[in-house]
Amino acid sequence: EKPWKGDEEGEYVWPLQIKEGLRKVLTQSAARVLNAPGESQSDLSRLARKVLDFNSLSNAKKSLKEQFAEAEKNKSLSTTFLQWLEKNPRSAMQSVIRPMPHDSRQKAEAGTEFHAWVATHLLNPSDEWQCKIKSEYEEEIAEWKNVFLASEWNGRKAFCAEKSFTVLVPGLLAPVTAKMDAVFKGDLKGEDPDSKLTIVDWKTGSVPKTGDEKDEKLLQLEIYRLVLSRALQKDINDIDACLYYLSEGGCQIPALPMSEEDVIEKIASIEGISALSDEAQEEA
Repeated sequence: EKPWKGDEEGEYVWPLQIKEGLRKVLTQSAARVLNAPGESQSDLSRLARKVLDFNSLSNAKKSLKEQFAEAEKNKSLSTTFLQWLEKNPRSAMQSVIRPMPHDSRQKAEAGTEFHAWVATHLLNPSDEWQCKIKSEYEEEIAEWKNVFLASEWNGRKAFCAEKSFTVLVPGLLAPVTAKMDAVFKGDLKGEDPDSKLTIVDWKTGSVPKTGDEKDEKLLQLEIYRLVLSRALQKDINDIDACLYYLSEGGCQIPALPMSEEDVIEKIASIEGISALSDEAQEEA
């Protein structure tokens, strides 16, 4: 049956219902037509544009959470994204629906090079010479190195460094991924190395000034402790964590002693996460 009235093009019955699978095929096909050489002014390209316009109008009728849930389906949630979602849910969800390229800032690039160096120093010191540092970052990274080398962490035994863990979290359909800067044997004080672990996240920015800023940063550690405990099947109470601010002379902020249930509850309370929950899937 034709989806329009009469013979005139453009007289559509609204809303036209299209199954999601067919919508995706039509959208992909329309995009290929528009990208094909010599098709920009053809009748086929005009029809392709109408398909894409219809898809945009249809999506506009969906809530932001619904669009976010569709775009994020079958993907893992990074710790960084969860922090962003908690701080600015609308901005975070829109970044998934309509991804935009981001320019890497010099500070972030320098931090990445330092992280690579410290991981090598902890795990394979003899390979440090292979860590290439760009000349424009040498002075800044040298300061961070000096702070690290003078710290207690330089003498601690590393369990792993720059390692990602992905686990399922109760109540969430999407798995959660956390990349640990460094995990050391022993608790925060270096005691009980056979059964305890401590996660350290190297920070090259400024120490949080307000309570809200501190809570935002500590959410990262709470998620890290949960992910590592589930990945290693280890009691979360046997895992400590801290933020270590190299740019502030080694200022250290420890994680709060939260239980697994408390951390899961906190993640579930983040706006937007409800769209990826088991309950949301059942309602759909």
